[in-house]
Amino acid sequence: MGHTRPYRMIHRIVCTLVLLLMCSAGAMLPSLYAGEGAPPTMFPLELGNQWVYETEDGRYSFSIQVSTPVYVGGKSYFMVNGYSYGQKYRNQIFLRQAEDGSLHFYEEESEQDLPLTLFEHIPGAWFASRLSHCDEEGQVLEEKEPWRFGSTNIASATVIRYRNFSCNDLGLEKEVYVENLGLVQRTMNTFQGSLEFRLVYARVGNLIYRNGASAALSLDLDRSHATREAGATTGSPVRIKLRYTVGPNYSGSLRFRSGQPYDVFLVDASGNEVWRWSDTEAYIQPIQEVGFSGYLEYDAYLPAHRFPEGEYTLQGWLNLDSERQPVVSIPFKISTIQPAGEAEATAASRSRGAGTRR
Repeated sequence: MGHTRPYRMIHRIVCTLVLLLMCSAGAMLPSLYAGEGAPPTMFPLELGNQWVYETEDGRYSFSIQVSTPVYVGGKSYFMVNGYSYGQKYRNQIFLRQAEDGSLHFYEEESEQDLPLTLFEHIPGAWFASRLSHCDEEGQVLEEKEPWRFGSTNIASATVIRYRNFSCNDLGLEKEVYVENLGLVQRTMNTFQGSLEFRLVYARVGNLIYRNGASAALSLDLDRSHATREAGATTGSPVRIKLRYTVGPNYSGSLRFRSGQPYDVFLVDASGNEVWRWSDTEAYIQPIQEVGFSGYLEYDAYLPAHRFPEGEYTLQGWLNLDSERQPVVSIPFKISTIQPAGEAEATAASRSRGAGTRR
């Protein structure tokens, strides 16, 4: 039944992730944190929020996405993918904004609510950073840094510098945050040297932030809710279209890691992969390079009748020969219905029963 990839979590609902690599626009930032006298919101936590970052040369990128809200240990958190790094949390972490505006996370091993990222400047003070397995400390600088939106708008950004005590070839050097927008820059020390990642796309509530020309990966289904009769072993498959577009006026080529340019897979509510399109396909192995004029479209078919009813996530990705491949996810639901004859009989029985009540 495909590969199984369990994740430790309470719930998992992965929302659509659209990878945007560069666009052009500027935006004024609305206040997303209600309440008079409330602390500033330096990393907005809301279902569906997402951020995409790239190095200047476009060779390296990463993304952050806010997904499932959870309630654990008497507190409300959001599952956030991509904010942490390394292997300690497998790139997934439960986050909440504390009363003082700092970010706290729920550590499953110790079952504790712990501070993760602080935003208030305290002269000479360092805080323990738990973003990875590395032994790191962060310090919020007193002086703000300007962050430009488009050609005219400038925001005052909070800067955090880091120091690393244990990892020689991996660790944070600097982060920059803008109120109500979130993390806009992350500089990391890697085995390839220092890499500066800057925000190129963000969706925060109703705000859309873009910077440069866009590339987007999307999934389109002929239906997002599949129904089947109880006991049925056959059914009409769900048609899937995976589209990749780059604009404006792009012309060039795409390089794939093998003859398999894409894949689509289904994940259940527990985080287990239950189906993968490529399990029934065969591909040649050598690296492939194809001409690309800005638009690609691929088809796949999901045999929804094979799976029990429930909430699922359908994910698609391109097998590009790059540090990170574009990925997109959308929710999908399967329900079981009674055969028409049984449904009519059940309705008639209920009608007769209702007439005898006193």
